[in-house]
Amino acid sequence: MNRGILYISLSGLLATAAYGASVGRKAELSRVSSAQAPVAAVPSLAGWSWESRAKLHRVMRAVPGDLVIDGTGIDFRSKDKEFSQRWSYGEIQTLDLWPRFVELRTYEKRGLFRPGLRRFRFDLESELPPDVAARAAQRMGKPVRNGNPEPKAPAFATLPALHLTAFGGSKGNGVLRFRAEGIDYVSEVPEDSRSWRWADLQTLSNLDPYHFAVFGYRETYSFDLKQPMSRDLFDRLTDEVYAHNPDFVSSAQSAKP
Repeated sequence: MNRGILYISLSGLLATAAYGASVGRKAELSRVSSAQAPVAAVPSLAGWSWESRAKLHRVMRAVPGDLVIDGTGIDFRSKDKEFSQRWSYGEIQTLDLWPRFVELRTYEKRGLFRPGLRRFRFDLESELPPDVAARAAQRMGKPVRNGNPEPKAPAFATLPALHLTAFGGSKGNGVLRFRAEGIDYVSEVPEDSRSWRWADLQTLSNLDPYHFAVFGYRETYSFDLKQPMSRDLFDRLTDEVYAHNPDFVSSAQSAKP
């Protein structure tokens, strides 16, 4: 059996047990004072904007225009007024942020006899800066998928790692970077990189010192670690997750029989 498939299966089965065992210990974090609980730095949400030429993907065509991301929402401006539209962050169900494209899904239905919600993908002429991606993710509040981490952002710990996939591993190696704001995975393969805010994460798994898994609201990543992860580091990471999701922890605790 392929080792990658076996590990992912085990992590999926054991994560629930690991989570259940840790909820009781972490539930008290919801009552920890602000002086004790770690608080991530929040970038300013007012008075900033970023703009790039972009193309909106539509059936059989690409619509040119300008994509503007700012503190209140996302705006697509096109000479073809039919396709010009602005979305506040509250109107966006989820958001994917990448260096060369942005994709959003709104709460608007696709139309008669077409299941699902409307998606809009914009290919960018200019590369989306990591700090703009972080600001947009913070402003969204809801879980996002951010494939645009800042590789030089300050980190309190790093570990070289390989992202495990259903076929064994990704094409390139990378580094896990643990920061005050969340967890980043910076990969040699750009599309494999990720940045998770603590609020984007449901729980973490550390089956042994050389394996680590991130269970996010949008996706799950499993890693083969090239150096062992200490128990102290793992405890600090799980403390951060639960400190930034106190309502979720309280609900899970109250649901226990």
